[in-house]
Amino acid sequence: MTKQKRKSNHKKSISSGQKKAGEVKKNENRISEFNKKYLNIEIDDDSINKNGDAKVTSPYNFIEISKNAVIRYKSFEELPSFEKFHKNLNTGYIDYEFTNETELFVGGKKDGLESINLFKNANGRYSIPGSTMKGVFRKNTEILGFGYPEFIENRTFMYRNFAEGDISRNEYEKVVGKKAKNIQSGYIYKDNGVYKLKPASKIRKKSWISISEKKLMQILEGECKNINFMYDESLLEEIKDKEAWKKYCEEHAPEDYKPYVQEISFDMEKNKITKISTDKNLEYKGIILNTNYIQEKSKHYIIPDMDENQDEIEVNSAYILDYKADYDANTQIKNKEFYLLPEVEGIKNKTYIFYKVENNEVRYLGKSPFLRIFYDRSVRDCIKINNIGKSIDYPSAIYGYADESTKKYSLNREQNYKSRVSFTDVKVETPNIKTKKYEMILSSPKASCYKFYLKQDNVLNSKEVMTYNLKGEGKNVKKPEIRGRKFYWNKDFIEDEFMVKGVSQEEGSNISEKVKIKLNEVFEKGNKFKGRIYFENLEDDELGLLLLSIKLKDDCKENIGIAKPYGMGRINIDSVKLYLENINNKFDSLNQKYNL
Repeated sequence: MTKQKRKSNHKKSISSGQKKAGEVKKNENRISEFNKKYLNIEIDDDSINKNGDAKVTSPYNFIEISKNAVIRYKSFEELPSFEKFHKNLNTGYIDYEFTNETELFVGGKKDGLESINLFKNANGRYSIPGSTMKGVFRKNTEILGFGYPEFIENRTFMYRNFAEGDISRNEYEKVVGKKAKNIQSGYIYKDNGVYKLKPASKIRKKSWISISEKKLMQILEGECKNINFMYDESLLEEIKDKEAWKKYCEEHAPEDYKPYVQEISFDMEKNKITKISTDKNLEYKGIILNTNYIQEKSKHYIIPDMDENQDEIEVNSAYILDYKADYDANTQIKNKEFYLLPEVEGIKNKTYIFYKVENNEVRYLGKSPFLRIFYDRSVRDCIKINNIGKSIDYPSAIYGYADESTKKYSLNREQNYKSRVSFTDVKVETPNIKTKKYEMILSSPKASCYKFYLKQDNVLNSKEVMTYNLKGEGKNVKKPEIRGRKFYWNKDFIEDEFMVKGVSQEEGSNISEKVKIKLNEVFEKGNKFKGRIYFENLEDDELGLLLLSIKLKDDCKENIGIAKPYGMGRINIDSVKLYLENINNKFDSLNQKYNL
């Protein structure tokens, strides 16, 4: 009986072990599948441990921002004045030297439109701008001094990822509606420096109508004046299968398509447009238009004339600024001038616009019913840090700050304070330059990629992924929070396999020239650089923090310049020398030995 019982228990333990292993494997598969589908993270199966946790590698990581800033001065009045050198404070300079341990590039002038050369100072000598090193050391000061991350770029981003299953697609659809049913159309113009909007007339309860190019070709009468078609007449052939349509579009996609706007008249029957003409006088008046071509696009848009019975709407200047900021930032869009808002005053200079009204004001604007719209929160809205307002933290006190009281996102400081440190350009005495040409793709994610730049704690499904919008309601609302300050991992080699390096035009022809960075030259590894930082009127703790920001520990390295993800720009601070001035000897005597 005992033997049989032991055997039974042994079977039971094997069964439970197999069950537990199966659960772990199931959990591993679930995490791996989710990360690949929703977070675009590829995970090596060997990196998943027995608890189902996974290690993910990336060219960068984040140092989390402290929830509480350390305040150095409670008010502007407490800051040291610049009217004199204070005898109880520290004034002097710091000499530092560093060696680049991998190839290094900090850009200067472009060589025509093709490539970039290394930076040279006013005397034509190779060097590194003092502003480059100031940015590196200030970032360290913010972290080590528990300061507000003032130089994290503050932007409000557009919805960008509409891949199947992505939460951003659902959030976008809530704003514009399915097939953009929540979007209206009208005409925008400038009047006394203010943008105003006049709604379009509604026909069958619609202020705009989409029409397929195939249908447009069938019902267009007379001349096709100024209407730019995307395809040729073979589009009229019946293409029902989606894969066949996709293949057709790939084969017939227009290479140099240009958007257009053309006045038309048209007839309708039972909510359907039956005739369109550019030269005849049909029942309704309006415009037909199309924006830039995108893959598989088939629609043009029709907007009726202005509704003279509706009042004009004044557009909030903040939303105009958002639209223009997006216009300026969008460097890859074709035919960019088509998307400009009118700058010449008067309703006769109007242009069409699609928009959405929220809370009785125009909230979103665009040249297509599928608007490029902003998330609710900006980057600074996603920084959770206390104790900052009119108080002054360490980095602001040392490096200075500008009056931001009139800005939308600010620290509410109403005075300017000059920096108490200044950086000279960093010299390289005998530069060792590699003249081999480099081509590379700097395509690392930007902060608009919320999956990486926002905290995604305990995310198990796509609905839980945080974007730059609030999630939930009332007490259960979740606010997006940035991961922290981004740093690239230090590498002691260049990852050539990820760099388009020295490729010929033929070999690299499948890579868009717009995303390539071309270098004429780089600093070969092993160059010796010397820089200097002047400071005045620093407290002991401020000077100590500045020194720590330059060199925290012997084994600490820095990354500067471009191509950091590939391993370029790794430097080691070899020497830091502090020179303090004896203010009594400098100004109260003839003693010339005032450097200590």
